[in-house]
Amino acid sequence: DALPICRLSTHTLDTLGLILPELTAYSQIDIGSRLLDHVNNIAEPGFLQRISFTLIDRNDQMKVVASIFEIFHLLSPAAEKLRPRLIDTFLDLEEKLRRTKQSPFRKPLYKYLNQCPREAWTLLRGKLDDGLKYGRLLAQVLEYPDSQPLRDIVAADVEIMTAQRAGQGSELNEPQLTFLINATHILHSVCASAGPQPWTEKKESLTWFMQAGRNLEKLFRTNSLPPHLRLPAEQAREQLMDIFIKYMKAHTQDIDLQIGRAHV
Repeated sequence: DALPICRLSTHTLDTLGLILPELTAYSQIDIGSRLLDHVNNIAEPGFLQRISFTLIDRNDQMKVVASIFEIFHLLSPAAEKLRPRLIDTFLDLEEKLRRTKQSPFRKPLYKYLNQCPREAWTLLRGKLDDGLKYGRLLAQVLEYPDSQPLRDIVAADVEIMTAQRAGQGSELNEPQLTFLINATHILHSVCASAGPQPWTEKKESLTWFMQAGRNLEKLFRTNSLPPHLRLPAEQAREQLMDIFIKYMKAHTQDIDLQIGRAHV
């Protein structure tokens, strides 16, 4: 009855990938859960600390973990309940390995998230005040060349993201500031793509980001930023300027924005 989890190898995982579509949804969910358990068993802090100073993509155990992540895009939609756990497992693993930009697990995770872009966007959008790691991950996925499905969804839904924090004042608590930084990082990644920019036609979103810029400037002037958010806030301030420039290139006659930007 049990998946022979202790003897997993890249070869057995490749074989599992071939037979997975023939299994019932219940079995697929069970296998997915067991695979994540196996990743957690491998991810012993002492072991990860030791290999974090090496080329992890050459480590046999990390090759197995990468193959495990590769399995998830093959699971049926019924296995979506595993999505939050998969993402948190990925983020925890990269953090312990001191890899937050590149790792052998990124390509399979990106493939998975772009297979279910609407669901991935909804999940991650709901965590943007929960920590910088979720916004950073989403922004990095959006910059990946093969992430057009997810980019299309996010670019069309920027106003849905900003509406989550519509009407907030200039006195920001930490979750609100975290959301602001994450939202800015995400839109900046959308702007970096060569594709359509439908958000530029929705002035409500621009108004929100202009107010975000004012709020950030006030926090800098009053030295009110939490120390651990000072650097991300500085990066967000620079990214906001890029966003405004992108908008102005698309709307050269928007005098209101030119005037408003002078006060950001």
